[in-house]
Amino acid sequence: MYSDGLAVRIRKYGFVNNKEINKMTKKLSMLFALFVCLLVTPVFAAEGDLFSVEATDGNEVQITSGGLLRGAKADYEVFTTGDTLTSAESGKVIILDTSSVVGAPASAANAQFTLPDAEVGLRYTIIAGNGNYVRVRPQSGDRIAYVTLDAGDAIQSAGAVTADSVTVVAGSSSKWYVEEMKGTWTDYGK
Repeated sequence: MYSDGLAVRIRKYGFVNNKEINKMTKKLSMLFALFVCLLVTPVFAAEGDLFSVEATDGNEVQITSGGLLRGAKADYEVFTTGDTLTSAESGKVIILDTSSVVGAPASAANAQFTLPDAEVGLRYTIIAGNGNYVRVRPQSGDRIAYVTLDAGDAIQSAGAVTADSVTVVAGSSSKWYVEEMKGTWTDYGK
């Protein structure tokens, strides 16, 4: 009677032979094993962190419950003159430092960084190192949404103050938004 009842239940659920039963049993066993591994595997999370790992250089990298990445080193490049930035450099921290250049700090003319065509999500941080003036200029049809800037107008750090910085993010195909700004910046015009 027991075996007849089992055969009826197996047929009821569509299993007609032992091969199919064995296949299903293997799948369930693997799923159970995966669940047990996930259940007993220790995951380090400091208070307030969602996830933490130790990088190969020994530093801890964290992803917080708010989605912030902490402990990761920023991609940066040091320039001694201005440059035209590319979309491939998005996310990079740009530092203008002319301390190795003979003739003191850069003039405004050689401290200009020209942004690429605005494309949603592009992001740049530009820092005036060593007391340099820094100018950030969008493409002629793009606009930096800051104070009274028109399309194509640049912004410039007002004084040669070390660590003046600006972070701009493209929010549309023609507009850059100031995400963060330190120091005094002015409308430099075209």
